[in-house]
Amino acid sequence: MSGKSKKGGKGGKKGQKEDVPAAPKLKAVRSVTVSEGQKTILKCELLAGGRQTTLKWYQNRMEIDATKTRKIRMKKRGTVSELHLTKATESDGGEYQCKAINGHGEDQQSGNVTVIRVIWDALH
Repeated sequence: MSGKSKKGGKGGKKGQKEDVPAAPKLKAVRSVTVSEGQKTILKCELLAGGRQTTLKWYQNRMEIDATKTRKIRMKKRGTVSELHLTKATESDGGEYQCKAINGHGEDQQSGNVTVIRVIWDALH
């Protein structure tokens, strides 16, 4: 037995997070207020869980399928998933959940979207 340890060694790349399989942990999703017709972005960041973790978005407990609507887009960059509401309407208001799932467990964070209705003066 050599008994040598790589503690503090030069094994990993500098500045890169290790991809250690663990139960997922998410950063809180911030609530937002947006005017009707404007764009807003909700962000969900994975703090722990590794690459094998799946991130899913829900609105009012219903899974969001971005392929069924052109005004919602989902993007994933590394450990961050973004939900883009391109033209907010009253129906976009409500509770949004980001759920992280892997073989070690799951985590979920929620935030609210409040859409402010724009009322136009009919006497232009």
